[in-house]
Amino acid sequence: AVRREVARKLDALEESKEEILSLQSGARGMMERLKVAALQQELNRHGAWITGLQAQARGYLGRKQHLALLDELKSHNEATAAFQAILKAMMARAGVDDLLTELEEEEESIVALQAATRGFMMRAKFEEKKRYFNENMKKVIKIQSFVRAKVQGEAYKSLTTGKNPPVNAVKNFVHLLNDSDFDFNEEVEFERMRKTVVQQVRQNEMLEQYIDQLDIKIALLVKNKITLDEVVRHQHNYGGNSMGLLANSTITSANQFDLKALNKSSRKKLESYQQLFFSLQTQPQYLARLFKHLREQGTSEKEYKRIELLVMSLFGYAQKRREEYYLLKLVARAIREEVEGCRAIQEYIRGNYFWPKLLGNYTRSPRDRKYLRGLLGPLIR
Repeated sequence: AVRREVARKLDALEESKEEILSLQSGARGMMERLKVAALQQELNRHGAWITGLQAQARGYLGRKQHLALLDELKSHNEATAAFQAILKAMMARAGVDDLLTELEEEEESIVALQAATRGFMMRAKFEEKKRYFNENMKKVIKIQSFVRAKVQGEAYKSLTTGKNPPVNAVKNFVHLLNDSDFDFNEEVEFERMRKTVVQQVRQNEMLEQYIDQLDIKIALLVKNKITLDEVVRHQHNYGGNSMGLLANSTITSANQFDLKALNKSSRKKLESYQQLFFSLQTQPQYLARLFKHLREQGTSEKEYKRIELLVMSLFGYAQKRREEYYLLKLVARAIREEVEGCRAIQEYIRGNYFWPKLLGNYTRSPRDRKYLRGLLGPLIR
């Protein structure tokens, strides 16, 4: 009977299994919800404390990770610094290249701007200086007048009281001097004496040529190369004797420029010669190149002497200021030609040039010797 009762209850329970399971599930859910609600209430009461604990835990973990990262970076400090330097250099070079590219594209505008800026600055500076000068113009004029008066006073004092006044002082006050008959006669006498000197120089040249030729003839006569008749004939060709030679040269020099005796072709030839001599005097590069060419060709001393006499005759033996100026200009151009052709100082020093002979001939006159003595004497002593 008990078994039947138990079996019946089991059957009844089996029949109500789904309802029982649903009831049990609802009960368990209710209990879990009550637990969760109680736990939530407990958490809510301790929420601030839990949040602080979580923050401390997260902070500890973050600090630990940060310290580990710093240790790792310190272990690679040198490599990291080198890498950073390379990156910075690459970035800097890239920036400079970009800047240069932009500047090149705007180069014309930049140059124009710079030019305008410089021009503005220079004009401003010039205007400032001009303004300053204009403001002080009266002072400048007074100072200039005072200095000029002082200089003129000293020059006049040296002219009136000095025994040997300078040339500049005489030149500045020469307009105050009165020309007299004595001055005119002295100038005429000076011109006459200059012509006499030129004539005597030409006569001396002709005599030197005559003597040279006569020496040659006598030497040939001594060696029995020619006869005495040929020597006498040579003397007759030059006028018979030295006095006749001088007389003939005087007559020739007096009449050789008589233009009335020239025909048309001779007059044209004379004009051509005049133009040639004028060009040779005023354009010294031709004779300077000739001197250089003669030195390079190894010309003999005898030929040098003949050319020296010809050049001095061309410049009238530097008796007038014009010819003297062009002769000195020729010497300067000859020096320049020789210097430009030398590659070293020693080469120039060892050279045998023509211009020293020309300059020596020019400085043989007493006037030039006195001037050079006064100019170079103190330096040599």
